[in-house]
Amino acid sequence: MFAHSIQSGHATAWYWHIKPNNYQFPLWQIILISWGIALFEYCLAVPANHLGAHWGIKPFQLKIIQEVVTLVVFTLFAILYLKDEFRLNYLISFGFILGAVYFAFKR
Repeated sequence: MFAHSIQSGHATAWYWHIKPNNYQFPLWQIILISWGIALFEYCLAVPANHLGAHWGIKPFQLKIIQEVVTLVVFTLFAILYLKDEFRLNYLISFGFILGAVYFAFKR
């Protein structure tokens, strides 16, 4: 499960082209490149979810875990690759999402 998000395919596929020096690509190329990156990401995500379900993790729990891991990877991607700043309101928002993880796994 974590392997597919660590690859950051999701963040890369959706956001690589908004970096200012990537504007020179025509839209059709951006779409094809993004689809190729996303295909690789899904080749990791599907087995990860399959294994998670096999280990007894519920579907809603799998999705919430995936979203948290994706947000962590996206945060690194946005800061390191896109050179975006990380603000306090984002940190507070992520705290609320982590609260969702707590409630999702609470018995």
